Amino acid sequence: MADEGELQIRSPGYNALTERFALFELERTLFHVHGDRAYRVVNGLVTNSFDQIEDGRGCYAFALTAKGRPIAEMRVLPAPAAPGSSEHLWIDAPVTAAPGLRDLFTRTVPPIFATVNEPAVRRLSIAGAGAMEALPAILDAAGVPTDSVPGPLEARTFLPEDGAVGAGLIVGREAIETPGVDIFVPEDLAGALLDRLAKAVLEAGGDIATPEDWEVVRVERGLPAYGAEITIENLPQETGQTERAISFDKGCYTGQEVVARLHYRGHVNRVLRGLCPLDPEAALSAEALLYRDGRKVGQIGTVVSSPRLGSLGLGYIRTAVEPGETVATGPDATPDVRVVELPFTQ
Repeated sequence: MADEGELQIRSPGYNALTERFALFELERTLFHVHGDRAYRVVNGLVTNSFDQIEDGRGCYAFALTAKGRPIAEMRVLPAPAAPGSSEHLWIDAPVTAAPGLRDLFTRTVPPIFATVNEPAVRRLSIAGAGAMEALPAILDAAGVPTDSVPGPLEARTFLPEDGAVGAGLIVGREAIETPGVDIFVPEDLAGALLDRLAKAVLEAGGDIATPEDWEVVRVERGLPAYGAEITIENLPQETGQTERAISFDKGCYTGQEVVARLHYRGHVNRVLRGLCPLDPEAALSAEALLYRDGRKVGQIGTVVSSPRLGSLGLGYIRTAVEPGETVATGPDATPDVRVVELPFTQ
């Protein structure tokens, strides 16, 4: 484990994310769904219930194929409504999931019920262990008007004078993804706001983080990402996000039968686990196969080098292999990797 001085040298942004708070930006795709039956249409496509959407709170969910395989992970969020319009939603998704969602919307959303477009919006994030305490002063200094800092998946609108539907939204992050907020702003205003936020964050004792810094934190927190740990080859329950992403009380949605049957009558054969080398000086290899007693039991996926914890990985492991057990990176090799319950850190 690196000491604090070494950590500062290696990555001030990572240090700020884990100890204080940091400003960073990840490329995302935003879909604006609006129309007389926008809620009903989206409700039939996602795994979670968003009954609180009219009260300004969204949810995390999957969109699935008819066979129950993930097309996307996403956040379903309230959107500012234009005058005279009825129902509005934002779908906040990783860019890796965007092609599948575009195809899904094209095939399944009748224009008479709802329209889908992609506003030119950027997402600026402020997050970290101390973010919630610092945010009121940071937002005020940066000129982001909000009566209060939103709680998890709650939304507040701002910059209403811009008139861009779906723009000017500040959303509270879930605790699992590091406390803080995500700020959605029109692309043509994002540069100026980014400069103001950066100045305010630095003056408040935070720092600027990179996507690479966030990737380390993501793995430490055991968060699967679409295109990495979540793909069309997975079942939703394998990802460890069942409680966060799936409602078993809502009405029908695409893929529900498979999800419900697995939940009530069966079980998955593999689950997402944390992985770390037994030798603290060793490094994991992405895509390496894992064995126990000569039989393949899993595979390493994403690998990062954590300044605090060393080499860490996420991977799918057979459910017969319990956390705390060890596996080998070769069929005849001595066990050299420990299987760990996620998250590595909270």
